Amino acid sequence: MLVLWVGLFVLFYEGFALIQTGVIHVGMRAQMTHAIFNVFFLALTVMLLFSSAIILYGGLFRSLEVSHLLTTPAREERSSA
Repeated sequence: MLVLWVGLFVLFYEGFALIQTGVIHVGMRAQMTHAIFNVFFLALTVMLLFSSAIILYGGLFRSLEVSHLLTTPAREERSSA
């Protein structure tokens, strides 16, 4: 995760430094800023999905209760609406 965060920092730092130099046309600056923030929020979304998947796996399949529930037979009549 540290590599990902450092990579994102370098990417955004270089992107904003390029925008600040003034070499890029004014209309292109807005598009580049939108693109930089889109990449940032996409990376945050991917990290959030990965984190949620780990927490979900831990909650559903790694608790002590699950091993007990999976070893007992369950009939359809037991499930009540």
